[in-house]
Amino acid sequence: MARFERLFAFVLALNLIAIRGEHEPLAVADETDAFQCAEPVVGLAVARKMPTMFIPHGGCGFYNNRNSSLFHYFEFLGPWIMETYKPVGVLFVSGHWETSPNLTVSKSFSPVSIYDQRNKTKWLYNMSFPSEETTLLMERTCELVGRDRCTIDERRGFDHAVWNPISVMFRGGDVAVAQLSMHTSLDFELHLELGRLLRPLLSEGFMIIGSGAVTHSKERHRDKASDSPAAWFTEFTGWLDEAVMNNDGDSRGQALKAFHSLPSASIAHPREDHFVPLLVAAAAGGKASRLPQDPSASRRTEGFLFE
Repeated sequence: MARFERLFAFVLALNLIAIRGEHEPLAVADETDAFQCAEPVVGLAVARKMPTMFIPHGGCGFYNNRNSSLFHYFEFLGPWIMETYKPVGVLFVSGHWETSPNLTVSKSFSPVSIYDQRNKTKWLYNMSFPSEETTLLMERTCELVGRDRCTIDERRGFDHAVWNPISVMFRGGDVAVAQLSMHTSLDFELHLELGRLLRPLLSEGFMIIGSGAVTHSKERHRDKASDSPAAWFTEFTGWLDEAVMNNDGDSRGQALKAFHSLPSASIAHPREDHFVPLLVAAAAGGKASRLPQDPSASRRTEGFLFE
């Protein structure tokens, strides 16, 4: 019964947003490029429940610096995931893809990197990712979200929120990777509910990764005069650690919804697009911890693991 109540609440939230008319729909593909999800395929039974993660993805110039700490971190994280959890598939929630009224899932078998990295890395657009076949993950995602609220787009490639990490983490292509959009509203409760609806994926061999950033600001993170952390950065990251690490389940969602009352939130995230993927991961996953760290790295990579 709880499953149907959650689905009803999610659909109701989508309808209320549409009625308010606060956001213009974002056209991703016309009706010839997309279709409604087919009948679901029964998920896989696995011995170990998968976790969720919230990770950074780097900027548009990511591939111009293969010696960056984030590039080396992805080289560590991918093998760690495959050795520790052995997922059959990974569903990414991208901080760079918004759709409405439906949520949309990408379904390309060998998706290319889409042109969202400007002129810095044109050679990337001749590359494709040799992902395992993703039909099971796509159909199961749409079943859980609601097939009347979920569209599959077979032609859209991966934006850099997905391409940057997977092209380093899973370069062997031995795991199915798919991408799920955010709703254009960026409504917090809707995306927390989305995470709760997607929880069954974790028991079926599928990992969920929210790809965004702990902060996504053009302001300096450190005070120029003292070289100490900027006041806004200290306030926001301190609040975020408290909200994520000291809460579980619904209480964590309630804590994260206090985002808009925090003075530093509008500096840390002038727009919530890089924060919302955290809501999905946090609501779907279990107990929070920090991302595993590469023992050879000199710099910490910020993010969270929920298992």
